Amino acid sequence: MSGRPPGDKERAIGRYIRSKFGSDTSVHRYADDSGDVDLFLVSGRDCPVAGVTSFGTVGLALYPFDFHGSSLSVELLGACSTITEGFDRVISSCAIECMKNGTSLPIESIVPDVISQYGLSDTMRHIVLTSPFLWEGFETALSLDALTVHWLMAVPISDSEMRYCKTSGFENLEAEFLKHQIDVFDLSRPSVI
Repeated sequence: MSGRPPGDKERAIGRYIRSKFGSDTSVHRYADDSGDVDLFLVSGRDCPVAGVTSFGTVGLALYPFDFHGSSLSVELLGACSTITEGFDRVISSCAIECMKNGTSLPIESIVPDVISQYGLSDTMRHIVLTSPFLWEGFETALSLDALTVHWLMAVPISDSEMRYCKTSGFENLEAEFLKHQIDVFDLSRPSVI
């Protein structure tokens, strides 16, 4: 896909993600249908474990949103079994829609129907955003001159898990994930609720 080159801040964010994802990384540009809103996505094969590909957005942080009266810049991270194609589009779509619509993406927010729009799973349909726990180096913010980048991890969830999260809170959903030892890389995993 042709398009603009990354800017200095995007290059710095991309280099940071690549340094955490390992040696087998690549960067691709993704855009909305009009091509007017775009970002870059770093992918890392066999990261954090063999058979898994990790993804990190580059560019969402340039679109800060208001969070309790403060400006907050985030980038999204996610991981999926390498044999499942299309998760890159899920992560990039979450970010691009936020960039286009000025939607905020605070921790524990839900991005509805983003998996189902690509038909990647019969069970997982949505994304919930949480603190990243799969990789080292993303538990703290990245400071770049006047930009502080915070990291959020995209976790696939089912319809019933989304309803449970909305009514009982993310902490309770997370407890169910731990109780059932879910495979966060498996888009075909059964729902725990």
